[in-house]
Amino acid sequence: MTYLERIQHLLVGFVNLDGASEEDRLWNTWHERSTVKTFDLDSLLRSDVRMGFKARAIIVLLAPDLRTLPFRWDDHDHQHPNYVSSDRRLVKNFPQELRGLVGELVCHNVEHALDQQDEKVRTALFGYNSLILQFLAMLPEDDDLADRLFSRYQKSGSGLRTNRCENASSPKQREAGSFAGAGM
Repeated sequence: MTYLERIQHLLVGFVNLDGASEEDRLWNTWHERSTVKTFDLDSLLRSDVRMGFKARAIIVLLAPDLRTLPFRWDDHDHQHPNYVSSDRRLVKNFPQELRGLVGELVCHNVEHALDQQDEKVRTALFGYNSLILQFLAMLPEDDDLADRLFSRYQKSGSGLRTNRCENASSPKQREAGSFAGAGM
């Protein structure tokens, strides 16, 4: 499954869209008539709009590259292909019912960003690291999402595959006080 197909699958799964084509039509109509810019999407998350719109707003706000979204979004600056590292990206600011979507997106988006050669896209890894740490502080240690997020944390923030937590402990190992591969 491609990156775009995985993101589309997440969108449909989390929002329980029966008529995805109807949701697409409504989104496109709203997008054409709207003056909403990417930075305005934070307020959309706090408004009384369709859950599908909130999910799409989250996908835009967390996308490693706005040029590769599974739906229409024209407001992007080619100098800054993402908005993940914004100071406002706090897990607690996302709707409670869509935080699972946020965590799953971070997992998929880290992998996608690591596969990119464009350094502007890879800058999203700094924002994902911040979100991962926030999730780890909130999620129970035995949570599967916590383990998957932890495994995607970039130790140095550089996004090099060779720095991908080979020697770090999982949340379960931290509780026991052991650090895999750390020689302790």
